[in-house]
Amino acid sequence: GFLRERKKRAEAVRLTAPESRRGLGMNDWLALDIERKQRSDDASDDGPEALAEAQRAFDRYEAASNTLARELFARIASRSKTAHRASALAGLALAWAQSGILFGEPKSRAFVQALSAAKAALMADPKSALGRLAMARALSLGGSAPDLEEARREIALALQWHPDST
Repeated sequence: GFLRERKKRAEAVRLTAPESRRGLGMNDWLALDIERKQRSDDASDDGPEALAEAQRAFDRYEAASNTLARELFARIASRSKTAHRASALAGLALAWAQSGILFGEPKSRAFVQALSAAKAALMADPKSALGRLAMARALSLGGSAPDLEEARREIALALQWHPDST
């Protein structure tokens, strides 16, 4: 009884597992799980709308809204398609920088978080003007002369690549 039932279930999974994943030495259940997650991510990726919502929260210039913006940008960056990830990470960096500048977040913590998000944004899209601005803003939290000089270079680079982004 028990062994026959397991064989039947395994055969049912094998028949429904995506062909593309079977030859990779992947467990059939794992292949089905990955396929299901990819389908749900494609359906739930509302990138432009989610980015606009996070940006509205960021633009309120209130501590609670800034915290909400950080959470929204982080969620978008972790769940979104690559096309929206760079913008979400840049927004996250700007929100962390704003927390350190305006809302009393310890500058050391805000600096590390903003710098990390800005680096990730530039890794996702090295020519992003918003990513360069986020890096400049994060570096300005550092406050040292080398950081401020690097921030100026980031802004100059962003303007060189995107002269209409003023």
